[in-house]
Amino acid sequence: MNETARPKHAEWREGQAAMKAGQIARAHELFHKAASAGFAPAQFDLGRLLVFGLVEGADAAEGVEWLRRAEAQRHAPAIYQLATLAMGERLVPFDPTQVLERVRTAAEAGHSRALTTLAVFYGEDPSADLRALGTLCLEHAAMRGDEVAMALLAFRLVKGRDVAANVPRAAAMLDLLTSRGLALPASVAPAQRPWVSGNCRRCRCHEWACWKRLQVTGTNSASRHASASMRSTSVTSSAWP
Repeated sequence: MNETARPKHAEWREGQAAMKAGQIARAHELFHKAASAGFAPAQFDLGRLLVFGLVEGADAAEGVEWLRRAEAQRHAPAIYQLATLAMGERLVPFDPTQVLERVRTAAEAGHSRALTTLAVFYGEDPSADLRALGTLCLEHAAMRGDEVAMALLAFRLVKGRDVAANVPRAAAMLDLLTSRGLALPASVAPAQRPWVSGNCRRCRCHEWACWKRLQVTGTNSASRHASASMRSTSVTSSAWP
């Protein structure tokens, strides 16, 4: 990182720490300094503070402007945030073409929730190719830890919907979600899934902990493609508390 970017990055980090400590006014001050210096993640965080009225006297329209500045720098979280604001017809006019373009742009940058949203959008498309692309989006999002993507992908793997059925791999992901406290339908609770062996033969850990291994060694080619491509993809996102 160059010398001019380092102070902006430091102020942004301090702002995030202040947010986690509940010091909203201090976070606002730090985000504003870094955002005014052109640091996109700070522009994104400042925009959200203002849009959602988390600071006294917040101007939501100003918040949208900060999000747009981050979008101009192709900051994926800001791009996706503007898309969701438009989908809810809040502060940003709803233009379906622009919303889809923003979701696609954020997804191409590796934003996990944008990938999941795109997968849902393509999930009912008449085109088998687009439905398969939606499943690949879920692969990418799941490997980034998106729990919604993991659940949706697991259900597709169980049913063999637009992807080769792979029940053991689905079980591994569902067990991981259960271990995190995510509520799942009773029909897919661990007790209802006798196919889970309990231990991974390769590393002898609980099998849910090996879901990434299953992701790489799974039988369908989309899994292997996603695993390889994710290793070369990165995205900068704010660690919002």
